[in-house]
Amino acid sequence: MLDTTSSSNSVNFYRNTFYDECNLQLVEASKRGDLSFIKRHLINQDLRHPHLYPDEFVENRYGMQVLFSIIQSLKKKFHILDIGCGNVELLKLLSQAGHCVSGVDASPIRVNNHSDLIELTVGFAENVPFHSERFDIILALECLEHVADLDRTLSEMLRLLKPGGLLFCQVPLGNSADDPTHLRHFDPLLLSKVCRLKGFEVVAIETIPYLVNEPANNIFLIGSKPDINPINQYANMAKYYFLRSEHRKMLSHCGIELTNICNLSCPTCSTLKSRAPRGFADERTVRLAMEYAEPGQVFSFYRSGEPLLHRDVIKYVRMASRYGLQPQISTNGLLLSERVLYSLLEAGITMLQITLHTEESCFAYMTAARFIKEINANYNNITFHGNLLSSNHKAISWLKSLGAKSDDLIYVRSIGTHNCAGNVLCTKVEYSEDVISRRMTTCWHLSNNKCNIRWDGTIVSCRFDSENDNVLGTIDNYLNLKHTASSYSLCKYCDANWANGEMI
Repeated sequence: MLDTTSSSNSVNFYRNTFYDECNLQLVEASKRGDLSFIKRHLINQDLRHPHLYPDEFVENRYGMQVLFSIIQSLKKKFHILDIGCGNVELLKLLSQAGHCVSGVDASPIRVNNHSDLIELTVGFAENVPFHSERFDIILALECLEHVADLDRTLSEMLRLLKPGGLLFCQVPLGNSADDPTHLRHFDPLLLSKVCRLKGFEVVAIETIPYLVNEPANNIFLIGSKPDINPINQYANMAKYYFLRSEHRKMLSHCGIELTNICNLSCPTCSTLKSRAPRGFADERTVRLAMEYAEPGQVFSFYRSGEPLLHRDVIKYVRMASRYGLQPQISTNGLLLSERVLYSLLEAGITMLQITLHTEESCFAYMTAARFIKEINANYNNITFHGNLLSSNHKAISWLKSLGAKSDDLIYVRSIGTHNCAGNVLCTKVEYSEDVISRRMTTCWHLSNNKCNIRWDGTIVSCRFDSENDNVLGTIDNYLNLKHTASSYSLCKYCDANWANGEMI
């Protein structure tokens, strides 16, 4: 019944079975554009029931709670418009949190009750009396099922939003909680379709409860107005926090392995002898990894292998920075020329580590250390380390032979050599059962609900699982994955620091 054939790209549609006689009259009035009839109906309804309904209070409305939590998590003060604001319970809460809020509602009774507290105006969603591109966020909660002209309403929302602005929309799922004033029914596919046809990008859509403790009987959609920027940071942040609110046990991760191929063959590393498939991460997998990363977190492009071997490493560092993440590279330095270093800094790298495996690694460290000291005023967010492995006793002499002075060594730090959970045979140690059982409660990955993303999108439970012994699933079913402690066969060989809840 969705009309998408007109040249204006109309998305108007109405229900063809009716709740009651009142419902039929409202649908017919909407079809002929008789807004005065609809307004009279609303006023009569409000006069008959002047008090707030229980479902108007934020403490009862699950979607309002999720919405408030998401907006607060974005850590910015926004200009917000609520279309169909009703008794402004949510707007009052957002205003108290420091946001600049406005509301529009077709009921003059509701608007006049609160116009002394919040910028409110009487009006229909089809013609909102505010100037274009004024708002960062538009709310339309339990609104689109009621509006007379869906096509014009969505066009108005797009007009009112700033480029990159967000739309938070909630409607009943199908005929769940049907009502005489519902002019149309939605399912997730239909809601996504009408929003896209009117020019919105659909960031996320899920089914949620209408009231707290109810089953999932509503549809919640986050949309955004297209912008010139290739990545909408706030849209991605909103999507993450929405997913986290709906999947409270969702795994977290520290980044993605760009490749498990290396240009060195160190005896203390499991990469060279690993039986796991080899390759390079593609852009889709990298983007998904960024979408499931917590905004603001350190995002590492290293797990095993040499990340600078990936031809798109600079592109992905820039992408992570635009997602609002803190991109990190750990490298052996062999490919770290001044040109590559400058490109990484320009792309937004926040942490760079060079492990001092070889003389070439030490040369790269010296080049980077002096370069970063010279330009530190312009890149004061960069954290730089030269990692001195406990198994390498030659690195300091290599550095000194390259002319290193004491101030050149300020970035050098000593770290332990990991045995990669027993996958480096020369350092493999098997621990007793009582130690292993104790580790199951202190393991860094288990206690922090962390997983690791391999280059091909395989999700493994352990940072050191070079053989894919404990695969949890793939990135395509990330939201449904969880740790299973019984599968941690690698714990019996794990390095003591990681097993005891430390990340060193």
